[in-house]
Amino acid sequence: MPDQEDLVRGEELAGRGMRLADAGDLQRALPMMRDAVRTVRPLAAVDPGAELRLAVFLHDLGLVLAWLGRPAEAVAPIAEAVAVYRRRLGGGGGADPRTVRILLANSLDSLGTRLAALGRHRESLRAAEESVAHYREAAATDRVLLVLELARALNNLSIRYADAEQHEEALAAGREAVGLMRRVPETERDDPSGLTHATTNLALRLAKRERHTEVPAVVDEALRLIGRLPDPHPRSQLASLEESLAWLTWYLTREGRLLRARSTRRAGAALRRRSAG
Repeated sequence: MPDQEDLVRGEELAGRGMRLADAGDLQRALPMMRDAVRTVRPLAAVDPGAELRLAVFLHDLGLVLAWLGRPAEAVAPIAEAVAVYRRRLGGGGGADPRTVRILLANSLDSLGTRLAALGRHRESLRAAEESVAHYREAAATDRVLLVLELARALNNLSIRYADAEQHEEALAAGREAVGLMRRVPETERDDPSGLTHATTNLALRLAKRERHTEVPAVVDEALRLIGRLPDPHPRSQLASLEESLAWLTWYLTREGRLLRARSTRRAGAALRRRSAG
């Protein structure tokens, strides 16, 4: 019979697995996350509290698979976590609805990113839109952390809109994301790189919509922020920034803004060296 010792063991496995993942040791992290899910699943069938923890472990298992470059395998555990949170938000089990809503929003955001990597853009957009809706409701109290999470989800939604060729919506979401992040003092941001990614994305959205007069100032801000990116920084995120800068370099060259194009090209080269190192 499953008992609370299984939950304790699952927590230990998941904690060790995510510490390894955060340190970059994804190959050792993966079996630990699988074991955490396997250990807690029987108890989750009869214990509502364990079911919520199982959903957390499933989500984190999906993240590790995605970070290993296996997005197709990542979808199933994250989708299962989403299903648990949706069911629990509907009532039952005694969990705090606000906590469940935040967990659901986070998992939907993750699911959208994984679906986008598979080219499933309509499903990805639906997940991202639902994530933002839940974060808006949770952030209504204006807690700093939740405002930043809403801003991060809005930035991802902007990218999902762009994937779906809905460029005005992408620009609006990108503007809102940057505006929310700028509103929070730098000392209160848990992830100082968030504004860097959002500002770079906003520069892209403005350029795609040919808002030529607005682009230079936003590019300048993005370059300043990129120059201050903390170490270490995930290589996948460095690669994404480099790709964005390559497109902006082309755009600025086309528009005759050669000095900015040169600065953008140099920043992209620096990111490439950093990623290779």
